[in-house]
Amino acid sequence: MRVLATIHELDVNGASLAIPELTAHLTARGGTLDVLAPEAATGPIQGLVEGAGGHLIRAAEMNAGYDVALVNSILNARMVLSLAPHMPVVWYIHEAEAGLHWLMNNTENIAAFQASTHVIFYHAHCRDAIFAPFLRHHPLHAISIIPSGADIPSPDDPAPQAKDKDGRGILFVGTPYSRKRITDLMTVFLRFCGDAPPLRIAGDVRALAEDAHPLAEQAPDRFHFLGVLDWPALRAEYERASILSLPSHSESFGRAPMEAALHGCALVLSDLPVYRGVWRDGVSALLHGVGDLPTLGFALRRLLDHPTDRVRLAEAARSVALNYPRNHALDRVRMVLERVAQAHKLSRPSPAG
Repeated sequence: MRVLATIHELDVNGASLAIPELTAHLTARGGTLDVLAPEAATGPIQGLVEGAGGHLIRAAEMNAGYDVALVNSILNARMVLSLAPHMPVVWYIHEAEAGLHWLMNNTENIAAFQASTHVIFYHAHCRDAIFAPFLRHHPLHAISIIPSGADIPSPDDPAPQAKDKDGRGILFVGTPYSRKRITDLMTVFLRFCGDAPPLRIAGDVRALAEDAHPLAEQAPDRFHFLGVLDWPALRAEYERASILSLPSHSESFGRAPMEAALHGCALVLSDLPVYRGVWRDGVSALLHGVGDLPTLGFALRRLLDHPTDRVRLAEAARSVALNYPRNHALDRVRMVLERVAQAHKLSRPSPAG
C-alpha cells in the first residue's frame, strides 16, 4: 500500500508524532509512506519520519499511484479538499473543542468533512458531540473511533528508576499555552505545594501562556522549564516524577496521561468528556473541574501528604494504560487505510475491453 500523508507542521506534539509512528508501522509491513509538509516547515519530526523509513516531500504528484491519503489534524482541512478529487482521503482528527473553535474561525474548511472518505477520532465524544453537525453525510462505517495509545514498557527492558524520585515530584507535559491552563497549575503549585520539589514543565517554553510569565519571574527557583524533550529524556522525566498534573480545558484523548501512568505516576486531570470511560475520579485518577483551583490544589496536596493514596492511584492508572497499547491503535489506523484503499479500487469501473 502506498500512502500519501500530509502534516501541517514538523514541531513535536501529540498530533505530529502520530505520523512518524505510523510511518514506522507501515514500512515495517511493506508499505510506503510519503509525508507532504509545507515548504517552509522545519522541525524534528522530519528526522523522525525519515528515520522511520518515510519520505518527506514538499510537493506531491497526484497521479503518482497513491492508494490513499491520510490527512493529519483538522488544521490540514484544506489538504482534504485538495486531495479528495485525486484519491480517497482518511482524515485523522486529533483535536476536540480546540479543533471546533479553529473550524468556526475558518468556516471555509467545513466542506472538507463532506469531501473526506473516512474520518478518525480518538473518542466518541468528538464524533457525537463536537463534530456531529458536520458528519451528516458520513455513514457509521465511514467514521472510526481509535483511542490513542502509549508504548507499553517491555518487562525485558524496564526503564531505569531515577535516583532522585522521592514520591513528591510533580510534572506537566505539553505545550504550555493557555489551552493547557498552565497558569492554573503554576498558581496552585505556589499556593499549595511549597514543600514539594520544583514543578517540572516539559514543553516549548516559547509558547508559555502570557499570564504565566509573572509567576515564573516571581519564583524562578520553583519552576524548571525543560523545553521540548526527545523520548528518552521525556521517559526519564516520567520516571523521575510521581505525579502528572494536566489542568487543560480541552483534550482529544490524552497521550501524556497514558505515558505517565505506565511509568508509575499518579494522575491529576481536569474532568473532561473525553476522559469519561477511561479515567475514574478517586479510582484511577483525581479529577477536578476546569479552572477549579481549590480542588486542583487539594488533589495535589492529597497526593503529596498521603503516599498510600498516591501509590494506589498510580497502580490503578497503570492498569488502565495497559489497555491502550500504541501498536493496537496503529494497527487499527492501518486497517482503516487498507479498507478505504481497497473499497476505492473495487468501486472504480473496469477498463474497457
